[in-house]
Amino acid sequence: MGSGASKTPAAPTVIHAAPEPVKTTSSRSPEDDAPKGDVPRTSQKSEVSAAGDDALPEYWYHSKGTADHTNSRFDDMFYAPETEHAAFEEMLNESYVAKATQDRPCPTGEHGKTPGGCPCVQPGADPGLPIRYRVRRVIRVEASDIWRRYVDKRTAIRESRESEGIEEFNPPPLTRSVTEKYPGTFAPLDNSVNEVYAYHGTFVRYALSIAENDFKIEYAGSSTGTLYGRGAYLGESITKADEYAKDEPDGYYDGVFAVLVCRLTMGKMNCTKGDPKAGERVMSGEFDSTCGTRLFRELVVYDADQCYPEYLVLYQRVYAKDDEHAIEEKMKRKFFMQIPLHWKNVATNLTKDRFKNPEPVEDAGQTHMQCLVNQSRVQPSRTLLRAERLEDADLWENWVSVKAGLHERLAADEQLAEDVKNLGFELKVNMVEKDLRALTKRPCKFLKKGCRKGDKCRFSHNEFAADLGEEGLAAGRRLPVDELDKEVHEAFLWMACSTEEEAEEIGTGKMKISKKYGYGAHFYESLNTALKAVRSKDGTKIAILCRVICGVPSDNPEEPDGKDCIILKVDENKRKEVLIKNFSGVYPEYFLALFAQEDLDAEQAAETNSQHSGISGDLPLPGNDGGDERKSEPAEDDDAVSEAVSKDASEAASVREEAPVADSDETFVVLWHEGWGDVKAEAFNDLDEANERFDMLDGGDYATILVNGRFNELRYYGTRGEVMREMYEHFWSNFYQGDDEHKAPFFIIATNVDGEAYGDQFESVEEARDNIEEYNLPLIIVDSKFQMIHSVWGDDSEYSVPFEPWACKEGCCLSLVAGKTETRSMILGLRLFGALKEALTLSFLQEVELKLVFANDHNSATFAVALNTSVKEVKRLILQRHWPTSPNLIPATQVDRIRLFAAGKELGGKGTDDVKSLKDANILLSKNGPTPVHVMAVQKDITAEKSATTTENSSKSTTQCHCTLL
Repeated sequence: MGSGASKTPAAPTVIHAAPEPVKTTSSRSPEDDAPKGDVPRTSQKSEVSAAGDDALPEYWYHSKGTADHTNSRFDDMFYAPETEHAAFEEMLNESYVAKATQDRPCPTGEHGKTPGGCPCVQPGADPGLPIRYRVRRVIRVEASDIWRRYVDKRTAIRESRESEGIEEFNPPPLTRSVTEKYPGTFAPLDNSVNEVYAYHGTFVRYALSIAENDFKIEYAGSSTGTLYGRGAYLGESITKADEYAKDEPDGYYDGVFAVLVCRLTMGKMNCTKGDPKAGERVMSGEFDSTCGTRLFRELVVYDADQCYPEYLVLYQRVYAKDDEHAIEEKMKRKFFMQIPLHWKNVATNLTKDRFKNPEPVEDAGQTHMQCLVNQSRVQPSRTLLRAERLEDADLWENWVSVKAGLHERLAADEQLAEDVKNLGFELKVNMVEKDLRALTKRPCKFLKKGCRKGDKCRFSHNEFAADLGEEGLAAGRRLPVDELDKEVHEAFLWMACSTEEEAEEIGTGKMKISKKYGYGAHFYESLNTALKAVRSKDGTKIAILCRVICGVPSDNPEEPDGKDCIILKVDENKRKEVLIKNFSGVYPEYFLALFAQEDLDAEQAAETNSQHSGISGDLPLPGNDGGDERKSEPAEDDDAVSEAVSKDASEAASVREEAPVADSDETFVVLWHEGWGDVKAEAFNDLDEANERFDMLDGGDYATILVNGRFNELRYYGTRGEVMREMYEHFWSNFYQGDDEHKAPFFIIATNVDGEAYGDQFESVEEARDNIEEYNLPLIIVDSKFQMIHSVWGDDSEYSVPFEPWACKEGCCLSLVAGKTETRSMILGLRLFGALKEALTLSFLQEVELKLVFANDHNSATFAVALNTSVKEVKRLILQRHWPTSPNLIPATQVDRIRLFAAGKELGGKGTDDVKSLKDANILLSKNGPTPVHVMAVQKDITAEKSATTTENSSKSTTQCHCTLL
């Protein structure tokens, strides 16, 4: 028995509209503007009766529902509150009898069955008879089918014996006084049918199996004999039940024993000291059960429906010679099941069996997860398409091993252990736990109007919990909130990804290493922040709820030694961003596929724009995916332009294409040709206005072209050849050079702790500036052409100044140097006029996009390719603050292929020549480990020849710079 589980969610099919909204049961006012996804209607309320003979115990999580429960189904196990442990210990003490029978095994193995027990188990012997039992954990079983069968059988026995009456227990059962004392833990019993709470001792895993699947009478007595026939044997004394309980020596449950505390309807009892045909007497209808009356009263039923296994109690035996202090210390530590209680595989023995199952979370579980997403106030609001739980034996064992290792480490350092137990807010990670707990409390019915009791109300005022219903609340209690091990700072954290492939990788324990710090992975207490860190696919993002061993925390990422997690940031809502060092200490448990119509609309708009814009090439262009086919014709390179000169300038082009659609705020330019050497241009901030102007011109005398701010061609009409060259040159010299606006996307480029260059992409300068504190210094912010916008050297260095531009008196060079004269020892001179401008023009027009979605996050290689240089050179430019104002980018049309090298050897073998784009390069990198050493972009031979010719001509026409480098 367990609730639904999950592995990695499959990627959703393309959805072109949001799922139809479903009304919720919320009592919140419509004015509440918190974003909410759609809560599934299924299982909004429990349908189990709250009154009558078949009523569920009031303390069950599934107890509050409608009268008709015939269609209600639940099959769950929950940890009972630790406050109830005392009631169970009292019950064990009250039913303890200091006697042994031949059924108690000899602890040394020296003695066989001995009447009255062997010498080793007698009181005062070694180890002797346990003197008492201590409760480690209590699990409550709520299973609708087993309960319904039990109630029906109890009713049938009552009706069948109504005329003759039933002789009650005499004396009363040993458990009765305690069960009557704690009605909030033990539901009232029907003494008229001899209903009683009784014990059944067994293995822990057998007990879990019985709790899941009920008693199997056909297997009863297979290991201990059948004195009273084949049936389910229980006892009123814990001492007798303990004789059949077994632990796992040297296993996970070593020293931990299990007993089921069951509700048992005995009815009319056959009281006997020994009757092998007792079962036949019951089957004939003469009796309903057998009560063995030897040293202990043994209670036997022959129909599993007469027994409901309500509680599973895990306990420890205490002997006379045990160290009381050691026992008390152990009792302070919460005991955890080897496999999570809510997993389908909870009873599996990991030493014998393995599993790796994706278990879907359905019905009420989906409702709860949707409310959890709504409570997180994600923007835009998102609808849960599906939720799954990952059950992976190998991944879980690794996680448990990390936790055990941390326990040992803390046990060896009492002060460190004490510090972890008493963390202050600034270092404690527990906000997601609070979110989960907030959805486990029944909502106050006065929530909408306002409750007069205020904070003293025992019900929840959480408006999101109002959407759950009883089944949804019970589903929330199935989540492992009560399993968190506070001694090792265990917590829940969010992470997110875009695709099914990424989710599958995360589901195997592979996670993205932080680019900035070179170690660890990023996790979030804010689901909204986690989702914003990734892009959507088909309108869907995948959120992953992880169990994380945070261990010993720190807030200084530069000193990670001896720490298990780093608190990187605390937002305005007091939610933390956390860096986890050991990936084995992360178990990605729940995978939620979340859909947002806004994301889908944005994707479709971007796709529409990419079909109407961009210059073709193997490497991706700014704002567009690399390698996509474009509807518009590609811009010619120098050779194409030269060949076109001989064509008739009046040759008409094909019919115009449909007007493109803008995907962001940027500049659009319409250029038209009105005669040889006469090019006109008009700029617009609105694409619709630019399209109208294009249509008004009707092609002009020779040509009309509509481009965006990076001269990606959107529409064209007219002739190509030399006319096109003039239009390019006109645009470059007269429009773009005079435009101070930097174009998106923008990038932060920095160096990590190992000195490698790395970076990230942003949609605006403001967003990039807001994220500066996340990067090592020095760093620079550049635009889509890698032109520097902002720079910072350091915070506490004597050279704590930004990059500064410096030009020689003749105005022919521009160098980037530090702010102090004595530091100007290395200056990179750049010629900005004349031949340099001519040589770089086409490179700028066909620039390479820095697309930061790469295998293993080695973005430094991407920078090297885009800047036509090496990783080492990129690093040097940043560290020496000599970033060029006009970087020489690789023209997309000039890239022949990309070559990758590691340890001096080229990757890819015979297939190396097939690496035509950065996308291909990253696929290859992902197959060759995490450390590419060098990336080289190979240009076409003819391009190299033209470049050499251009450079030679440029040198002849450029005035020599006479400035002195300081």
